[in-house]
Amino acid sequence: SLMRDGVSMVRSARDILVDMGWQEETLSAAAGQTLEESKPILLSGAERRLLAHLDHEALALDQLLPVLDLTPGEVLTGLLALELKGLVEQVEPLCFRRLRDPGRAESAQ
Repeated sequence: SLMRDGVSMVRSARDILVDMGWQEETLSAAAGQTLEESKPILLSGAERRLLAHLDHEALALDQLLPVLDLTPGEVLTGLLALELKGLVEQVEPLCFRRLRDPGRAESAQ
């Protein structure tokens, strides 16, 4: 079994960062930064479109796919990137909600 081989279950981006050795205090401090203290957030075109369709209420992946001109893989990749940037969280399996606006977001070239 994978669990016996040391594979751990990942429920959020935070789980990945903790597994990579980031300390909880560092993650908490980073999450507490204000927009003025943080660096500009770089967003791809797909990430911008995803964020535009998300609200503070949870939205299922099935609801996002029909309104976006992206493949399921592109949507999931974009959602993970937004989660790692602290803009989106997964509240249930394949259900996401916006946490905050990107503030001074810049386009990634």
